[in-house]
Amino acid sequence: MEEKQADLRKNSKVIKIMNADSNNNTNKSNNDINNNNDSNKNNHNNKIVNFLHIDDLDLKILGLLTTGNDNKLIANNLSTPLSTIQRRTRKLFEKELLSSKIELNYNKLGLKTGFIHVYLSNGNLDKIGQQIANRKGISCVSVHVGNSDLVCTYICQSSDDLITILSEIKSIEGVDRVVWSEEVYRIASTSKNSQVIPLKY
Repeated sequence: MEEKQADLRKNSKVIKIMNADSNNNTNKSNNDINNNNDSNKNNHNNKIVNFLHIDDLDLKILGLLTTGNDNKLIANNLSTPLSTIQRRTRKLFEKELLSSKIELNYNKLGLKTGFIHVYLSNGNLDKIGQQIANRKGISCVSVHVGNSDLVCTYICQSSDDLITILSEIKSIEGVDRVVWSEEVYRIASTSKNSQVIPLKY
């Protein structure tokens, strides 16, 4: 029986479907598919990097910057001249791949901070998210997919303040339930591997 082939598009990858009666070696076909998939991944990564006009050095700089390293430490870590790192960092900011913000050390100021996960009974994410964002003690609200619908960052002085924040959120129409956690302290990465952003899709 002649081999029948059909091309199906799935996640921008071409997968070959063979007839069960095919005389071709199955393992060979699977290897061809895997090789095509790896090639497609590499092509996709190259397109992303080319579109953003960044290279491997830029990715390493991004990874190191997001873990709290300054330009001097990055230059030493990557064995690259400081002037090169400074120029690259400036361009990453210009491309809006980075944004700078000053964040307080809430623990040292005696403040409580953490996350509030909000589960909704309806899909009006923007309206409810805006209501929460406008409340005192909420510094950030973001829409998530997966577990909770909204994740909020809170800052308050006492447990009583936190209870007030939670009660106000629970009273909003459309909110089903609320789960919260308090940050105790942060742990910085000491691994060089975790400081590099992998571009894998």
